[in-house]
Amino acid sequence: MKSLNPIGKLAIPQFYAGDGIAVLKVHNEAALPTVRRGVYVGIDTISTKPISGEIFAVYIHYEGIVLTAPKV
Repeated sequence: MKSLNPIGKLAIPQFYAGDGIAVLKVHNEAALPTVRRGVYVGIDTISTKPISGEIFAVYIHYEGIVLTAPKV
């Protein structure tokens, strides 16, 4: 994943704070109904293998980070 530059701080539960965790704010409705506009999502940047039924993030050049689910 492209390196992310911090622009602020957000308090999250200690359980979710760790190496490789990036927290992003969702600015569109592309992942509705599972992920709504305005929510914050945590992304594990160390995990590289999508799991069936799970939502994952992909960096697409010229588009940015996209949330999607694997198609089985």
